[in-house]
Amino acid sequence: MNNNINNNYQLTLDELASFQSQKSFCKDNENITNNINHAQPNIPQNVTINNNNIMIAEGKLHSFTRFRYSNELRKKYEDHLEKTNHSEKELNVALNKLRNMIYEYGLPDGSEIMMNSYTASLRGKIWKILLGVYRVSASEYLKYVSKRKSKFYDKIKNDGFRTLRTDEKFKQKVTDNMIVRLLNAFVWSKEKEKIVSNVNCNFTYVQGMNVIAAPFLYVLPEMEAFYAFSTFIQYYCPLYVHSSLIGAHAGAKLLDICLEIIDPELYNHLTKNQLTAEIYAFSSILSFSACTPPLQELLCLWDFLFAFGVHLNIIFVISQMIIIREELLNEKNPYHKLRNFPNLNAKLIIAVTISLIPKIPKEIYTKIVKHTHDYKTVEELLK
Repeated sequence: MNNNINNNYQLTLDELASFQSQKSFCKDNENITNNINHAQPNIPQNVTINNNNIMIAEGKLHSFTRFRYSNELRKKYEDHLEKTNHSEKELNVALNKLRNMIYEYGLPDGSEIMMNSYTASLRGKIWKILLGVYRVSASEYLKYVSKRKSKFYDKIKNDGFRTLRTDEKFKQKVTDNMIVRLLNAFVWSKEKEKIVSNVNCNFTYVQGMNVIAAPFLYVLPEMEAFYAFSTFIQYYCPLYVHSSLIGAHAGAKLLDICLEIIDPELYNHLTKNQLTAEIYAFSSILSFSACTPPLQELLCLWDFLFAFGVHLNIIFVISQMIIIREELLNEKNPYHKLRNFPNLNAKLIIAVTISLIPKIPKEIYTKIVKHTHDYKTVEELLK
């Protein structure tokens, strides 16, 4: 698609991504998330956190509850996506409105349902817009799929077999072969290709990619899922899939730093038991919480993550701990509780996350924003 806008060319929000500067997206997300507490104040007002407890107006976490089970919210999103825009400025206004809708309403139930195997679900369409996935090619994907087994094929196949294997709905919809094809194609697509960032290394397969790929395959047709997954990995969290997972290790370091600031009592209790984020939270960080069920709640978390910045991953994990802080403090050995995080509750995690952001010093928050993609920030954290 031609990136030059003229008065005769009208665009819908679905086409916004072609005007989205991928290289500047992380900086844009930093600005968006810094302002998040001023966009829709209703959620933070319903969450109070102190050293002793969490008070949450459970029924008021989102205003969308009253009509979530109707078609009203779905139509609201579909109308917004189909609205015609005449300039890049209008497109960006539409994107910000989409983010605000996600903040205020969430997505309706059933947003992950695809009408057929080649049509994206509503959630899939929105994820592609938020991530800036503007290029897909069936012929290119088929070319990668038709190649021989990559050197990581056996590892991919073993990991694919284990992906969300206890989730029956996922297994009915996403086969092991789909996971293997997508990841094997990813390896071929990035062969000898340099990361488009300030990191001088090649993409390759690392353990955990299968869990990250799974939600994309659940909400998008396989080919579109491949491009959405590839965009997410390459532009949003390249250091998480660095051969030594340095981004995720830096994320664990940041989690420790933030927890000490936000909840010194809980932090001291964990460190007294020789527990750091590297021990109890690394899987959650690396997978963007995809290692914790249920999948439906994860999808809601990722809606928010893609709208306001993947760096919120770290604060999501802290929020999960804050929610069970009393149980952790009452455990002589809290590792038993942290070995398997409690089931995700997206509304609650998002609400707590928003309330925690103002408690984090700006210089630390900036590092959180940058740790997924900025090599210098990661080096400073891990030295």
